[in-house]
Amino acid sequence: MRPDDWYFHHHFFHDPVMPGSAGVQMLFQQVRAFALHTGLTDGLADPELGLVTGEELSWNYGAQILREHQQVRGEVHIRKVVRKRDRLLIRADGSVWRDDLRIYHVRNIVLGNRPTEPTGRRGGA
Repeated sequence: MRPDDWYFHHHFFHDPVMPGSAGVQMLFQQVRAFALHTGLTDGLADPELGLVTGEELSWNYGAQILREHQQVRGEVHIRKVVRKRDRLLIRADGSVWRDDLRIYHVRNIVLGNRPTEPTGRRGGA
């Protein structure tokens, strides 16, 4: 943590906190890093992972991250990985910690890729 990080001054007027969405985004990035570093995306035509629509994501914020805090860390727990042909789906839960206190809990992070269209298939009538 750096007390001069840009978001402290710009997030809420006269309330210098780190945006909660930055912590949630950190967890999404950790799930993506897991997929890349474990080889789950190897051989996929489109390995870019994004949120899967139709899945319910929920989170609880219990405290804020302020300038005086020393460390922020994320922790993800991979619950399920499904890899079928050109489709990858990862389900996880995660937490954001401020110093030694867990302050956010995010449930049902679901990331997946967009499978490619089979060759020769075309849309339309």
